[in-house]
Amino acid sequence: MESSPPPKLEGRRRSKTSSSDCAAGVLWFKSPKVAFALALLASDAVLVSLIIAYVPYTKIDWDAYMSQVSGFLGGERDYGNLKGDIGPLVYPAGFLYVYSFLQHVTGGEVYRARILFGILYIINLGIVFFIHVKTDVLIFVSKGFALSLLVAHLMLLTTFAHYRWCKHEGGLLRYLYLIQSNYIYVLNISLWAQAPPEYPYADDKSSVRDKDE
Repeated sequence: MESSPPPKLEGRRRSKTSSSDCAAGVLWFKSPKVAFALALLASDAVLVSLIIAYVPYTKIDWDAYMSQVSGFLGGERDYGNLKGDIGPLVYPAGFLYVYSFLQHVTGGEVYRARILFGILYIINLGIVFFIHVKTDVLIFVSKGFALSLLVAHLMLLTTFAHYRWCKHEGGLLRYLYLIQSNYIYVLNISLWAQAPPEYPYADDKSSVRDKDE
């Protein structure tokens, strides 16, 4: 049978592991990358707090979202009747569930919603910095970071373009309807060219002329 180590030796091992973990943590915080990331995170948190506290909200979308969510919570399930100040609802059903939760948490007040979105933004930024620190990649210099920024900007532009398309042009369903209408029109033209219809009035006129002659 194996004998267990004496209590003194086990205590020494625990003290050594704890001291090594503390030393690794101190060295990790002494890294210039970590210091730079923490400084950026702290400065961004201060900036977001100042913006929330002193910059007034323009009320472009929040009130419209809350009115759309209120209609959904009131039992309305027709997308055509879920409208706000900026027009009808153009987002999928998941949007209604998420913003219904936000309305429950914030009570529909935009100030609380700004605080919540600011906290989520800082958490997301901290996760991004943590990944960059752990992967030995220079922050804001790597190709992956630049590519992610490009994709984010393209997605944002695509979102606004899709919203404008749905609001003013009718969206994908309207586009498919126009394609179908044009296809039916072209098909009818081609069928008419292959076999033109008979005109009975023209035949009657020709028969009358033959009788006169």
